[in-house]
Amino acid sequence: MEEEEEDALESLNELSVASWIREANVELGSCFRIELPIQVGPPKRSAQTVTWKSGGTEIPKGALFYPSCGRDLSHAVANFGEAADSLHFADAHVSPSGSPVGNLPRTTVSVPHVGTVVSMEPEERELNVDGSVVHFHASDGLVALVRRVPDLSIFYYRGDSPGEGGSNQRWLEPVLFHYVLERLMDGGLIVTDGSNCGYYDEDMDIVAPWNRMCPNKPDLTDSEAPYFEYAHREFQLICELEHPRGTVAAWQVRAATT
Repeated sequence: MEEEEEDALESLNELSVASWIREANVELGSCFRIELPIQVGPPKRSAQTVTWKSGGTEIPKGALFYPSCGRDLSHAVANFGEAADSLHFADAHVSPSGSPVGNLPRTTVSVPHVGTVVSMEPEERELNVDGSVVHFHASDGLVALVRRVPDLSIFYYRGDSPGEGGSNQRWLEPVLFHYVLERLMDGGLIVTDGSNCGYYDEDMDIVAPWNRMCPNKPDLTDSEAPYFEYAHREFQLICELEHPRGTVAAWQVRAATT
């Protein structure tokens, strides 16, 4: 009797993501005057690099951005305050003082393939956190990144969810993941616990190559290899950092050499 072969997992096609970005742009354009790039271009290069001592690697000189951060500022500042050129945190539901925003005028928009985007009057303030100056944006995270944050050396994202108090903004699912790659400079870091991450079509057995960064999602190799490629970029696991509420992994993203 012949053994049944399991269906092999297929890699998510960038053309599929491009079509989803176009769908998202319809709503983003009409409600927020935002248009995300349809295709991911090659990573920008920074004229300067700095040494990230904890990871023992050189990263481009640029901004750290942490969307949907809540009051969770100290870990990112402690680990990247000296490496980042500027530190940017955004949350639509927390004021710069750390208290809930309250009943300020706002509307929420459900954007296809992105999740919830909040329309509100943004507020930005500089704070001193553990000896470092940070820019806190009381604003929707996507709106803040598009309009207020320079190009990235570090994208930091943890502790979020699609519900139960989470932002429902799908930062590491295909559409916004592509935008993060567009903004992350060559050699920059993605630091994450895998929140709102990856892609898996159970019917078609299609997965995102970056599911390796996402807990509890199948990947192409079903391995723990600390390396994968996607969108003409190489992703290398540098280290894991202990957080008071779990672990985050730091992945370095470089332009592919082949």
